[in-house]
Amino acid sequence: MSDLVELESIRDCLRAGLPSGMATCSADGTPHISHISQVQYLDRERVATSRQSFNFELANLEASPFSQALVTRPGTGEEFRLDLHYLHTATE
Repeated sequence: MSDLVELESIRDCLRAGLPSGMATCSADGTPHISHISQVQYLDRERVATSRQSFNFELANLEASPFSQALVTRPGTGEEFRLDLHYLHTATE
């Protein structure tokens, strides 16, 4: 079991331009992993993800709003797994 960390403490992992892995699951339980260009810090409880080539992931999130992202700390390579709950899509 790993320790929980506050998003504030890993803000350096949540900057534009740092690619991350993201895992979603389809309605029938089929897993899907893709690389996204960024997971960005919004506030102490929320992050935003980039949406390039995201149609497959968006369909999965609409079927099951839970996903995980793996973010990496620049310089050290330390990794953090984020348990995410999809809220909505913003286009602006």
